[in-house]
Amino acid sequence: MNETKAAELGRSVHHWLEFQVACRQEMLLSEAYLAQPTGEFLRAQHTEEIKAEWTIPGLKTGKRGRPKQLDYVLLSRNKGRLTTAIEAKWVRSTQGETQRVVDDLLRLERIRSGVTGQSVDRYFLVASRVDDFQSNFLDLQVQDQGLKPFLPPLLNVNNATPKQVRIDTSTGPWRGFFKTFGESYEVTLPKSFTSKLIVDVPGSAIRLALWRVSSSQNRSQIHASTLL
Repeated sequence: MNETKAAELGRSVHHWLEFQVACRQEMLLSEAYLAQPTGEFLRAQHTEEIKAEWTIPGLKTGKRGRPKQLDYVLLSRNKGRLTTAIEAKWVRSTQGETQRVVDDLLRLERIRSGVTGQSVDRYFLVASRVDDFQSNFLDLQVQDQGLKPFLPPLLNVNNATPKQVRIDTSTGPWRGFFKTFGESYEVTLPKSFTSKLIVDVPGSAIRLALWRVSSSQNRSQIHASTLL
């Protein structure tokens, strides 16, 4: 799925969520509720196999949180080759999403090539009620010699300039989040990866944004144990 289609996915899911609010179904909205609009769009655009809750090969079940899976993947006709992976996140009405955001991004980064070596398109979709999106996602803060915004080292929010996320030179709590992922799933980590904002759709009731996650060229790795 290219970036143009990914942007269409984001706008389509946003319209569907706004419609649900207009129909007074807002109390039903949740991460699981994203499955219907996402699945319907993907079925309309992709004629081959689509799988939900796809198990990530080579990633052991973590000691905490959700299993080693991605929300949606698209497979090709050619031997079921993985072509696209999507993580869809609904921001809840409470804070505490920091490690989950890092985990979602790093799960996507790991799925960098299919079984025949071709690259995989990977997207991180985030949606919620407008107020929750702002207060419990955009405004998330972490303690780093005083409170600092959580997202800037990971995602650009206001522009589509690609963000290079440095793990090897990360500092403070971000270094701890990366280390926790590596140790929990017993995997090495990339020294860096890239995120890029594809679409940001504000609305009267719902806000949705979608980023592309890409591995660095000539990807190199580090052990979580080095992130002291």
